Order: sequence, then structure tokens, then C-alpha cells
Amino acid sequence: HKLDLSMKMLNEIIAKGIVEHPELGIGTSAINGKSQIRSVGNSSVLAETCLVEAFNLKAAIEYKQKNEEGAKEALLDMPPRNEAELDAITLHNQAILEMQNEPSAGFKKLTYLLSNPRFPPKH
Repeated sequence: HKLDLSMKMLNEIIAKGIVEHPELGIGTSAINGKSQIRSVGNSSVLAETCLVEAFNLKAAIEYKQKNEEGAKEALLDMPPRNEAELDAITLHNQAILEMQNEPSAGFKKLTYLLSNPRFPPKH
């Protein structure tokens, strides 16, 4: 199945990131709770690893497969960043997953995304 192969590849990207870049704190938010974790920021190393993209895609696949807990875990395992440092895809995925238990937080994030477009206006 294509999604199974995708998950296998994503898990390989994540495993490689854990081994090669322990400074990115992969999984530390899930273990320690977000409040006490230091942001790794949006470094060039983080961008080069494609870990943010891998975790977001993993979360989307888990959500599509009706595994909401797996989707939440994928987002929590992402290298820790402050909310102001999050990209639009991560904010969107967090908002969707918060709608069940914290709809006001989810709507706040979606409203932010709609009021702060990250693309150039069409002429």
C-alpha cells in the first residue's frame, strides 16, 4: 500500500534526524511536555533535514487513516519551536487536530492563518 510505504520512508527520515541531529530535540516535547522545552528555532540544519515536512506529512497520513492520536504524536515529536516560529502547514495541522478538544484554540490558529497569508497577492 502506498501510504504504508510513505510511512516507512518518513520514519526513516525521522530516524536519521534523531541519530544525525540530536541537537534538534526530536521527540523532547512529547516526553517532557511543551512548557519546559527550549525552541530549536528555524535553523538551516532544521530546513536541510526536511524533518518538519516529514512530521507534517506523517501527521496528515495518520489523520487520514483515522489515527488522531498518531497524528498528534507526530506533531508533538517534531523539533520544538515557539508558536511564532511555526510554519503555516504545522499551524494548520495543529488547528485541525485541536478542533475536537480545544475548538477555540483551533479556530484561533485558522483565523491567524487566514488573516496572515504567506503567499504573494495575486495581481
